[in-house]
Amino acid sequence: TALPIRGNPTRENYSSFEFFAVQSMDLTIQESRGTRSFNLSDVPTDASVGDLKHLIHKKNRKYLPIRTQIRLGPKEKGLNEKDALKVHGIADGSTVYLKDLGPQIGWTTVKDNSIGRFLSFDFRFFLPSIPGHWYSI
Repeated sequence: TALPIRGNPTRENYSSFEFFAVQSMDLTIQESRGTRSFNLSDVPTDASVGDLKHLIHKKNRKYLPIRTQIRLGPKEKGLNEKDALKVHGIADGSTVYLKDLGPQIGWTTVKDNSIGRFLSFDFRFFLPSIPGHWYSI
């Protein structure tokens, strides 16, 4: 595709209007579990892994960029978001694997939930085992 650099393309100055070509590639995106795959076209060759995540999110709203991980193989480690696709050898026609990490929660949420359960526990069950207490038998 050709995109304008500067100027307005009118009939008078169309000859001075400059274009530059954006190189793009087509990729096949496959889930790591192997259940679903789809094609993604018009991916810039100089895109990073993070850019690819955002393009996947535009195509399919189910995959949030913060919850996904791009891999070269179904069992391999995830790629760094800042790395360019060229660095990992991803070219036109390549297949990359997408891992959905699911909803992520912080440890503070887990701790608050655990403390809430502990505080709501009924401690009267322990009173009969305390010697000398009025409730003991």
